[in-house]
Order: sequence, then structure tokens, then C-alpha cells
Amino acid sequence: MAYENTGPKEIYPQCLGDMPGNKEDPKVKAFAWVEAENICKAWCVVDKWFQLMQTGEADNHLPDPLWHRRDHGKKAPLTQELADKFIEELDEDFLIEKGRFGGRLPPDFSRLSPSGRIAFVQEMYEVLLTEEELEEEADRRLKAKDIPVLAA
Repeated sequence: MAYENTGPKEIYPQCLGDMPGNKEDPKVKAFAWVEAENICKAWCVVDKWFQLMQTGEADNHLPDPLWHRRDHGKKAPLTQELADKFIEELDEDFLIEKGRFGGRLPPDFSRLSPSGRIAFVQEMYEVLLTEEELEEEADRRLKAKDIPVLAA
């Protein structure tokens, strides 16, 4: 499955398949759905930044100097070292998954400047949920009966 033109509905079966436990349990289904939505949100950020790199605009996006004042849950404090490691691991993951790019090369985010890396990871921090945050959101959405895969 390619990432382009893919939404939570298409990603959900893979997320559910990777989940431990009873696949019919509403809590397991809710977690898998929220995870699928989170993957799609992260992909949007990745795609946006890839396009910015392709057009040469990425270096015009500087880190938000007030960003550290916002709450980022239990995520590690963002440093240049962490941003560099995030980019390194993301690029490694894309090399592993290169078959999902429709014949294109992976993005190679290591091309970003140090400040671009921080700005990119700031944006990813706003989107990516920790496992604990995924579970909390799944519980909230389950209580609100706001999980499409459970509506059937």
C-alpha cells in the first residue's frame, strides 16, 4: 500500500493487525483507529516538508521561539540532538519502506538545515501522539462513541 491517497480507513486494518489482544475488543479497535488517524496526520506533515524541500522553501521555515512554552505531554524535550536523531531515524525508516513511494526516492530529510530540522520536528511533535496519548484519545473517543469502525 502506498502512502499517497491513503486515509485512516485504509491504514486501520494494518494497525489493528499489529495490535496485541482480542481484535474484536472495542478498546483495541478504538486504539487502532486513533493510531491510523495519527499516522495520516504525521504523513501530512512529512509530505508538506518534503514539498518544501523540493521547492527550496524549507529553510524559510524557522523554529517557533515560543514553542517550548506549550505543553507537549510526556514527549522528550526538543533539542538539536533529538531533532537530528529524529531525522536520522525517519530517513532510515523511509529507506526500509521505499517500496511505498510509487517508484520515487525517499524524502531524505537529512537535507534540512539544523534550524529546519528543529522546525520540522516541532511540527511533528504537535501531531504525533505517544502510546499513552493514543490510549487516552481512544478511551475518550470510545466513550463519546466517535469511532467509525465501531459504528457498523
